[in-house]
Amino acid sequence: MATLAACSGDNTDEQTPQADGSIRFEAEAPLFTRSLIDTDAKLQSAGFGVFAYYTEDNLWNGASSPIPDFMYNQQVTYTATTWQYSPVKYWPNDDTKKYVSFFAYAPYSATTAVNASNQPLISYTWTNTVDPSSQNDLLYASQKDCYKTMAEGYGTVTGRVPFHFQHALAAIEFKVRRKEASGDQILLQSLSLNASADATATSSSQATLNTGGTFNLGTSAWASFTTGNPTFTYSGTALNTALTASGTGVTAYTNEDAHALTSYTPNLLLLMPKESTVTIPFTLSYTLGGTVKSPSGTITFTQPTGGWAIEMGRKCTVVFIIDGGEVESYLLRAKEAEQW
Repeated sequence: MATLAACSGDNTDEQTPQADGSIRFEAEAPLFTRSLIDTDAKLQSAGFGVFAYYTEDNLWNGASSPIPDFMYNQQVTYTATTWQYSPVKYWPNDDTKKYVSFFAYAPYSATTAVNASNQPLISYTWTNTVDPSSQNDLLYASQKDCYKTMAEGYGTVTGRVPFHFQHALAAIEFKVRRKEASGDQILLQSLSLNASADATATSSSQATLNTGGTFNLGTSAWASFTTGNPTFTYSGTALNTALTASGTGVTAYTNEDAHALTSYTPNLLLLMPKESTVTIPFTLSYTLGGTVKSPSGTITFTQPTGGWAIEMGRKCTVVFIIDGGEVESYLLRAKEAEQW
């Protein structure tokens, strides 16, 4: 958590002093690997929600702070060149430091707030889709303890609260390559994830994933999960068309040259974090020299010591390796996983 002596930003476009003492905001999207809300412009389009606590002489403390009645799921939108909201709030009018603590999330939702005593909680429901444009991204900005005094003068500092957003979800990227440098042409047909790899198996062979829960902006922690056994299928136009078209197909065979498996930009599936080890079955169908092959396997997300198997704020890469009529897979995760 970031504790600030005062709150102001370094964006020169946002430096106009607030002579009336009003509270203003500035915000930036995550700085790491490309995501769904991956630019400031997309964040501006999504907008964000704010919880704010007036804690007077104290910093915010989740165990003892009052309810967020200063701002409760306040919608903030971007218009022209500034972030705006209504009704406008003002810094406490006092000669001493009076703290206001702020928390934010994006994209804004009118129904996402959870009214629970003193905690800034939001609810989240995961969407079962492989199309990134329909997936529910979730960003959060850590606590900002801010103050502004009459002695400083409202007309001499910006009085802007800076939010630097991070990802509350995990991202999975899919790639495919062949094991040998040459051979019969390989053309992808479909990738099925979390369907029973064996047609005679029961649903118990599927992985149980988190499909909903609450996120505490004060502790940056998930809780109260709901679960399910969702399946995912990439086929048709969802696949990288270069890998399905005759004359090209799967030609890369080194790790570095693995193809993006999907046609989407970004090539990501968003998942909710999951603490325990999870094994996801898959079936990758393709034609090899004109013959249809549908080998199956599993992807295992192992829980590291003191960590989560599927970790928020991290991107893992799954690489499928086609070896004739067989498919291997490996997962880049843990310390190798990228921050996104």
